[in-house]
Amino acid sequence: MPMFLTPKHAALVSALLIGGALATEAALAKPGAPGPQAAAAKKDHKDHKDHKDKSKNKEKDNDKDKAEERIAKMQERRSQALEEAGITGPRAKQVLDATHSVDQERLDLMKKVMEKRRALQALLDGGSKDDAAFAPLIAALRTLERNVAALRDRELDAMAKILKPSEIAKLLIARGWGDRGRRGEGAGN
Repeated sequence: MPMFLTPKHAALVSALLIGGALATEAALAKPGAPGPQAAAAKKDHKDHKDHKDKSKNKEKDNDKDKAEERIAKMQERRSQALEEAGITGPRAKQVLDATHSVDQERLDLMKKVMEKRRALQALLDGGSKDDAAFAPLIAALRTLERNVAALRDRELDAMAKILKPSEIAKLLIARGWGDRGRRGEGAGN
C-alpha cells in the first residue's frame, strides 16, 4: 500500500532531514571547530565591522574635504585682499603659497580653541562653581590664544619676505586688521 504524506507531514520530514544533515555535519566536524552557524555569525560580524570602518573613513574623508574647503576659502579671502591692496600676478601667488602652510595649522588651532570654549560654556551652563574645573580650561585657552597670535606673526613674517612694508600696510587695511575687535566690537559698532 503506497504511503502518502500530507503537506504538514512533508514539512516535518524535510525539517528533520535538514536538521539531521546539519547535526551530522556538526558531529563530523573537528572538536572545537566552529559550526556553520558560527561561520555565518562571524561573516555577519565581519560585514558589520567593514561597514563601520567604511563609515569612519567616510567621516574622515568628509572632515578632510571640509578642511580643504575652509582652506580654499581662506586663500580666496587672502587673494581678494591682495587684489584690493594692488598686489597681483606672481607676487600675489608667492604670498598665497607662502601662507598656505599656516592655514592648516590655523584650522587645527581654531578647532582646539572652539573645543575649549564649548567645554567652558558647558561648565557655565551646568552652573558649576568648581574653580578647579575652570582653571585648566582657562589655562589651555590662554595658551591656544597665544599660539594663534604667534601664528599671525608667522603669517606676517612670511609676507614680509615677499612684500614691501607699504604693501603689507595696504594688505592689512584691505583685510580689515585693526578695524574690528572680537565679535564685532570696535570701530563703527
